[in-house]
Amino acid sequence: YLDFSFSYNFPISVQKWVIREVLKIGKKAFDSNMIVLADTDDYVVKDVTNDDDYNKFYQKYGYYIRRGDKIFQTKNCNLDYTLNYWNDYCAYKHNKRFSKDAIEVYNDIYSNLGFNSIKVMTNNEVAVTSVYFKDEVNKIIYYLITGWDEKFKKYSPCIYIYSKAIEYCHNNNYKFSFCYGLQSYKSQLLKYFGDYNEK
Repeated sequence: YLDFSFSYNFPISVQKWVIREVLKIGKKAFDSNMIVLADTDDYVVKDVTNDDDYNKFYQKYGYYIRRGDKIFQTKNCNLDYTLNYWNDYCAYKHNKRFSKDAIEVYNDIYSNLGFNSIKVMTNNEVAVTSVYFKDEVNKIIYYLITGWDEKFKKYSPCIYIYSKAIEYCHNNNYKFSFCYGLQSYKSQLLKYFGDYNEK
């Protein structure tokens, strides 16, 4: 089974308002390959509100949260900054940049109400950037890391930012979603929580 997704990192099949926004953008959204099919089984969303499950998670990842809170500062930032950081990261990591049209489409979608851009910093340097979407109606937070500086690897900034997001979701009665992708680090983070895949 396949879902329509936005760039394989945001679920059109769940957040159906994206269809309206894509139609406004028109041909550019399709020409820039922003509308793609994603494997339904790769959709990841978890209910992280159960205290027993969360306590098991915290036994493993609480260390990353406590250490990261001492090292990092999380700040809101402009979406343009996040997208440019992501573009530079892709050029460094994959030797490929987004097209001008793709950047414009990302801007159009991620400028909608509910999206937030943040950067995690240490010693006035950016360690990781993220765009996340807060669905206030269905109480789900969708998290996307848009790039990170590997020189901070020993501090695990990506594990930190994800763990903090799960902590927030637990404390505020939100579900947590990685959207699509079943990479091992995601499975490790969420293995403590029961199955939940509601469409």
